[in-house]
Amino acid sequence: MKMKNVEVKRRKYARQAFQARARLINRSARSRLTSSDLRWYCLVVAPQHDMAAQRILRDKGFHSFVPLDYRYRKVSKFSKKKMRVVTPAMPGYMFIGMERGREDWPTVMDINVVAGVIGVRGCPVSVDGAEVLAFLVGGADKWSVPKEHRFMQSNKEYDVGDDVKIAIGPWSGQIVTVREIDRTKAKISLEVFGAAHDIVLPLDALVPSE
Repeated sequence: MKMKNVEVKRRKYARQAFQARARLINRSARSRLTSSDLRWYCLVVAPQHDMAAQRILRDKGFHSFVPLDYRYRKVSKFSKKKMRVVTPAMPGYMFIGMERGREDWPTVMDINVVAGVIGVRGCPVSVDGAEVLAFLVGGADKWSVPKEHRFMQSNKEYDVGDDVKIAIGPWSGQIVTVREIDRTKAKISLEVFGAAHDIVLPLDALVPSE
């Protein structure tokens, strides 16, 4: 059991370091999105290699941006505790910035985890950095999750107004609507003995109805 805990912690710290590096590279690239001396392109990368491609591109002197998705997931299959993890919000795609007139496609395409670039008839098509920034800002709410998701079942998160199913207890299986969420509890309205009652349940007692 002790060796298992050591391995879980090792993976946790490695993942955190990987995620921290991605956020650091993103911050640097984000500050250059509106720079007039850079042209931005959308790369296609190998599945599950988005952040690895970003690190390689940085080491080769390129600016790159991987939109990130924040979610709460279990630390391990042996624990109920959940932690916030960072994953690519657009798996398989990322943005790269290169100096105008000095685009070095041979170097980029020689990276084994880079599969291609978005273009027309084989020619890369640049995207305006300001439009990329607006796209990222517009997706911020979608790619970040409320802290209360930490207390819900993994991959079964929900929000106020959603229809959910009661997963445990005497009302198991009934479909209700989430009226309010307060930290670790959810308030629902449930018909009991012919009358509607406000009921408060733990967040992990509910799951999406679909």
